[in-house]
Amino acid sequence: MFFVHGTSFIVSEESIPINHPLYATLANYAWKLPGSGRLTLLAVVMLLLVTIEMILAHRTRFGHNVYAIGGNPVSAALMGAGAAHDDIDLHALQHVGRIVWHCLFAVYLCGLRTGGQRR
Repeated sequence: MFFVHGTSFIVSEESIPINHPLYATLANYAWKLPGSGRLTLLAVVMLLLVTIEMILAHRTRFGHNVYAIGGNPVSAALMGAGAAHDDIDLHALQHVGRIVWHCLFAVYLCGLRTGGQRR
């Protein structure tokens, strides 16, 4: 898996272009802020993701179990936290976050190519 991840950096943004108009539209969508600032759709999605993950970590039983497992899995199992089940859920959550990040990165790269994000 590390080999596949490392070879993904060989692919440049010019080798496989994304020319769909939806990507350009999403990359250039932004809200104007006071003082000539802007908040892009990509930033809003990332802020939403961070907020959801913080709520999961601090306000749910799953988050408490993950913190317990992080300290000591054996101790977490003795306390009654389902270490194996929560560990699998944590990996699934990480993969979902990675998928969303890669989709947003593709939109970002398309925006760079069309000149939308350079302002």
